[in-house]
Amino acid sequence: MMFSSTCSHQSGYLWSLNEGVWKRGAQVHLPLEGGARPWVLGGAEVPLLVVCPDQRQAEDFVADWDCLWGGEKSHLLYEPPLSVEGVRSQSLRLQRGEVLLQWKKEGGVLVASPGSLLCPFLTGRDFFPIDVKSDQIRSTLIRWLEGAGYERVDLVWAPGQFVVRGFIVDIYDPSYAFPIRVEFFDEAVESLRSFHPQSQISAARLESVSIHSIRTAREIPIDAILPEECHIVLFEPMQLENQAESYRWLWEDLREEARTMPLSEWTDLLVSLSKWPKIRVSSAVALSEVPVPVQECPHFRGDAEKFRWNCQYWKTEGFSIYVFSTGTALKNDPQIQSIAHFEDGALSRGFIDSGKKIVVVSDFEIAGMTATRSSKPWRSVPSEWKERLTENQLVVHEDYGVAIYRGVEEITSGGESLDSLVLEFANDQRLLVPFMQVYKISPLPEDATSDVVLDSLRGTRWKKAVEKTKERVREEVRALIRLYAKREMVKGFAFPPSTDMYRQFVEAFSYIETADQLKAEEDIIEDMESPYPMDRLLVGDVGFGKTEVAMRAAFKAAEAGKQVVVLVPTTILAQQHYHTFRSRMSGFPIRVEVLSRFISSSKQKKILEDTRKGVVDILIGTQRLLQKDIEFANLGLLIIDEEHRFGVMHKEKLKNTREGIDVLTLSATPIPRTLSLSLRGLRSFSVIATPPHNRLPVVTMVGPRRRETVRRAVLRELNRGGQIFYVSNRIYRLSEKFSELKSMFPDASIALAHGQMVEKELEKTMLDFYNGKINILLCTTIVESGLDIPRANTLIVDDAQELGLAQMYQLRGRVGRREEGAFAYFFYPEHLALQKETRERFDAISTFSDVGSGYSLALQDLQIRGGGDLVGTSQHGQEERTGYYFYYKMLEEEIARVRGEFFPEVSLESELTGAIPSEYIPQENIRITLYRRLLKENDWLELEHIRREVRDRFGPLPDPLSFLIDMTMVRIAGSRAGISSIISDLEQTIVILKAEKLRKFLKNCKGWALFEQRLIGPGGYRGMADVSKAIKALLSERREDMEVQA
Repeated sequence: MMFSSTCSHQSGYLWSLNEGVWKRGAQVHLPLEGGARPWVLGGAEVPLLVVCPDQRQAEDFVADWDCLWGGEKSHLLYEPPLSVEGVRSQSLRLQRGEVLLQWKKEGGVLVASPGSLLCPFLTGRDFFPIDVKSDQIRSTLIRWLEGAGYERVDLVWAPGQFVVRGFIVDIYDPSYAFPIRVEFFDEAVESLRSFHPQSQISAARLESVSIHSIRTAREIPIDAILPEECHIVLFEPMQLENQAESYRWLWEDLREEARTMPLSEWTDLLVSLSKWPKIRVSSAVALSEVPVPVQECPHFRGDAEKFRWNCQYWKTEGFSIYVFSTGTALKNDPQIQSIAHFEDGALSRGFIDSGKKIVVVSDFEIAGMTATRSSKPWRSVPSEWKERLTENQLVVHEDYGVAIYRGVEEITSGGESLDSLVLEFANDQRLLVPFMQVYKISPLPEDATSDVVLDSLRGTRWKKAVEKTKERVREEVRALIRLYAKREMVKGFAFPPSTDMYRQFVEAFSYIETADQLKAEEDIIEDMESPYPMDRLLVGDVGFGKTEVAMRAAFKAAEAGKQVVVLVPTTILAQQHYHTFRSRMSGFPIRVEVLSRFISSSKQKKILEDTRKGVVDILIGTQRLLQKDIEFANLGLLIIDEEHRFGVMHKEKLKNTREGIDVLTLSATPIPRTLSLSLRGLRSFSVIATPPHNRLPVVTMVGPRRRETVRRAVLRELNRGGQIFYVSNRIYRLSEKFSELKSMFPDASIALAHGQMVEKELEKTMLDFYNGKINILLCTTIVESGLDIPRANTLIVDDAQELGLAQMYQLRGRVGRREEGAFAYFFYPEHLALQKETRERFDAISTFSDVGSGYSLALQDLQIRGGGDLVGTSQHGQEERTGYYFYYKMLEEEIARVRGEFFPEVSLESELTGAIPSEYIPQENIRITLYRRLLKENDWLELEHIRREVRDRFGPLPDPLSFLIDMTMVRIAGSRAGISSIISDLEQTIVILKAEKLRKFLKNCKGWALFEQRLIGPGGYRGMADVSKAIKALLSERREDMEVQA
């Protein structure tokens, strides 16, 4: 790496300070974060402890250190999650202790937060060695794990867990970054591999490991581990103190339940570390003794010409320029290439060192976004969780409707024992569903409650609902086709290229755009400058910057002399947009107005008259804007926020206004990947999936509800002038909660908000909350999830055990939308015994607090928000009995039919049955999940990926499972290969063809012959395997041909 070898001797300002400065703990002024922090510490020749204000900054420091100084070791010390399990977990303490020991042994930099330093550490004493080809240890290993404090589970994803599946044993030793997979042949170790907890797929082969005992580990204070020659750097001392205090009192609230010791005071910890030399680094000038000549790098927002000009200027001034980029565009620019040195890597932020004459530029300055980085790429919830079914869960059966899943029951059929899923319908009717039909079952949304009416096995309501959904889907697709055809025929207004004033407007944005925002802006500008009317959907989570992109489109239209309408579903959103637009447009000759019931009649009349004359450039409002008395002089752009919240009649009026004008629709509803691929070419859309910069992770606590914890959490927020979301997801509990909160906080303004309130009353409550007149909003989970309340930075959720993981992520997304620290508390009743699945959800929500993770999870589970209105027809949310998974599946199929890309499933008759034997995967939940994944899959390449994954995770496939995968391959892909149907028994397999595409791939297989339109070959497992291989060969050849043509 050129940078580290060339610049390491030039960096390290802090090492140039004399030892006396270090010993008295002097404060140094460094005005920025990002790459500047590791830059001033480069070239360390002693062990270094760096303390950052929070976990995100600690992770950023490690990633930046590795980017700049790849040859120097870095170690990251994690905070235990603030849940009862996290606070008492011996596994996590051992994991953290091993990080300290590794740092002490290897040297380099140890990066921590106050919370991670205050928490206890354990170091292991007993080990169990495992070597490849070692004999007679399987049963011994299992007994040792049980005695060493490891928890036996169904699926290993967190430290301290293990699972036994036949000849496979998975173990997550807290001392290692990745869990270990031991594969046995009888009692001997055949292979040893590490694997990813999220995908469960092997990562690397190993020759030997030593598994650490958790039970016999001992606690050790941090000052007993720090090397004598260690130096300490404290970034932002005041923030460190605040974070330490927050972490301590949250730990204290969980300590009693977790039965663990209290944490020491932050000041006491600093005293224990006082013998080591230290430096305090602050962005504040006050009290700083030494300035560091490092300053911020300018932001180019994707402007390559501006970047070239700056590079030339820096060169003439004698600066060396280093560009850290994961992109390729600038690397291929000969002008920049001749001036700058390019380094591969994702630096969080660049800097200019005027003293050393060095400029470091990152993708953050160039394009607005650094590539996604994580110091813990393996840490996430298992992907297959989204396919899990849990007992007493509400589900939808494709053929029979809504039911409750009651578990698994063994039945005997034809002398053979078979496992079946038990579904309970209305009037206690039961349906036994064979595992082979589990793909027909989908979970209802996590927020669906017991109020949902179950369907009857004898009723017709479900069939009518399905027929209604099918008709709606057909109408959706017809509307898409009409829209696509009209867009090609109708003449629109081609907006002129962007002007200097537009560029000034863009540069006036006080934040740094993300790459997704810039790409969306580019898409929209291209649409607007084309001669065809724009009809683009902009998708992005709340707070991710959709409004800024929409304002740029509005500015461009208004500057060109066109009027803009911004249509929103509620008055409160209209007011919010009005203030945002007006503030953003200040200083530019653009007039913004709003029409709502909060505007007096006389002023409304004046606004309408000015709109008719063309004096109003941007008009914001609710469906009031659709009334007949609204006339525009020169309407050019319609921006619609959350179109699916408008009624059918409003939509018809919208359609009439769209003729020839540009339309931009904003939505917070994610689009599933498969549907987005289907829609390409029929619907223009842009996605903003990355959160804004400097968004702090939300401090998340999960624990039993105690009155004192609630009191402290609320007072903490009120004392800093903030507001609180208090969520209780049962309307009948709200009055009781209201009385309790009023007695605890008599001086606070508290208001109720829920979905059964009169609309105007609810709207006024939300407006008062937005304007800061209400301190605590006591509400259900459904109220105004799209509203952005900047001062609401504490979320309290009661009875969180009733919520699903994606729903908790979504709720947490309501707070922490600014650069201010936010808190989320998920409480459950104090003496409630938590089910295993509930504990896992709580572990996940407290462990993974990465910004943006909620949006990723929502993409996996669209059920939480319901589907967005993608094409402009009606969609009624919870009133749709069929559920959104079913709706999207139908929509994809109908689009494929219209495009001539729909292939029906092959009809299969077989004496043999495919199955996942219980002796191969003993864990019932894992077996059901695998059935669901296999039988729902409709992509043959993904099916092959699952086959390889199963072999890796569970060992060699038994014949019934291989047969199941082969049958699935034939069922989903056989039609593409020209197969009409298959009949298979133990003696022979008959393949009935509708085309002879498959013939050449089977003719060389032993035992196969062609008779007219039939291929006849061996029966049993082998015959189906031959057909499956032939289909894969044919589709692979076809795919290669298409890639060559492309």
